[in-house]
Amino acid sequence: MTAAAEETQPTGSLGLDDGEGEWLPLGRVTEALKRSDKTIRRYIKQGRFGPDGVQHVEGPYGTEYRLSREAVDRLKAELSTRQIVPLEPPTRPLERMIEVFGQERTQTVEAVQSVVQGAVQGLTDETAALREAVEAQGEQIARLCEELRQSRRPWYRRLFGL
Repeated sequence: MTAAAEETQPTGSLGLDDGEGEWLPLGRVTEALKRSDKTIRRYIKQGRFGPDGVQHVEGPYGTEYRLSREAVDRLKAELSTRQIVPLEPPTRPLERMIEVFGQERTQTVEAVQSVVQGAVQGLTDETAALREAVEAQGEQIARLCEELRQSRRPWYRRLFGL
């Protein structure tokens, strides 16, 4: 074949040698998409090549990826047609935004206040119950201390009530 004939022969849509077959190694895909190895692996994990676009092949250093030419073509087309959409300025005036946020803040503060008031009331009730329990325990301790003092008196004082 002449050099001119070789130049006119079509290559794959990615500009890659068609001799590689339907499944491309990761290195060729990184060249075709002009993305790093890490980015292509991230795309694989995200499923951007589709369910049938990735093959896991055992290689000399462990599992290697092979990507279908069709899936790579599809992703390349998607990446080339992406456009940056400019953000539009807000349509509401600043005063309206402040008003809305102020209303939301008021509602949030009221909700928080009601929750805190409920919690404070619950803690107040619990504190009163605990105070009563402590007083009852204090009375029982005083009674037991008196019984202990009575039991330490000599037998003749206890017998004759002295």
